[in-house]
Amino acid sequence: MALMLSDKNHIIVIHYHPREKAWYLVDYRSLPSRKYETDHELARAIKNILSTELQKTVMSAVALVTKQHETTANQAVQLFTTLNEWQHIHAINQLKRAYFKRLMFVSAWDGCEKEMTHLLAHQVNPNQPKIGDDVPLTVAAYQGKKQVVELLLKHGVLVNGPKNIKESPLYQAIKGGHAGIAATLRLHGARLKKGERAKLTKITKEMRQMYGLR
Repeated sequence: MALMLSDKNHIIVIHYHPREKAWYLVDYRSLPSRKYETDHELARAIKNILSTELQKTVMSAVALVTKQHETTANQAVQLFTTLNEWQHIHAINQLKRAYFKRLMFVSAWDGCEKEMTHLLAHQVNPNQPKIGDDVPLTVAAYQGKKQVVELLLKHGVLVNGPKNIKESPLYQAIKGGHAGIAATLRLHGARLKKGERAKLTKITKEMRQMYGLR
């Protein structure tokens, strides 16, 4: 089992070694990995590393199993989801809703269609979350996450984004080199903001034709 804790500027990974009965922590700012015999030692180390950025931290878990144990692992996960404790932990509450805005950006950046679907199903408005000069659609367009872009469009996202964003989703898609996403956005009525066409003058004639910028 491996756990990854990450924010915009930092990632650490922890994993448990069942034979050694010990935890290993990999901090990319301080290699090599470090070994911890107890949970308390590990928790103290994580706190010291992430304390200043904890409110921005995203945690994900990955279970690595051999092919022969894949069925057993899937059955274990399915069993966990039926437990009352599991359902209580994963239930949506007011505290979790406070993090939905950032989670929507993480899902757009990573192209996590399942997570984005979950957020949209819980009435998270994709037009409202705004961090800096971006909204989820501009992030997904720039990162080339076509499935997330299409999912957002199906749920009524503003194809040109709110008026106060710095760069349009269409411009972000072109700047990221994602012709397919640019074409999809244009089919939904996307336009470039004032001045963005001039920024694209360095694009070759062939690229301009590809993006419909004749």
